[in-house]
Amino acid sequence: MVRDRHLDAAVFRLFLESGAYLRYAEQFLKPEQIDAVDCRQLLAMIEQPPSECRAGVPCPTTRY
Repeated sequence: MVRDRHLDAAVFRLFLESGAYLRYAEQFLKPEQIDAVDCRQLLAMIEQPPSECRAGVPCPTTRY
């Protein structure tokens, strides 16, 4: 969603780093509904430019 610009990268980073996603899940979901989340992998993914930038197409000025 971040790479498609549906969600701001800074908001997504805050959501992961603060643990807000897990507190929400623990409050509103059954334990068997909560998936393990690899925050480091997700954060690494948003640090990479979109594939169209890596292919040599000019990138938008939006930060990722």
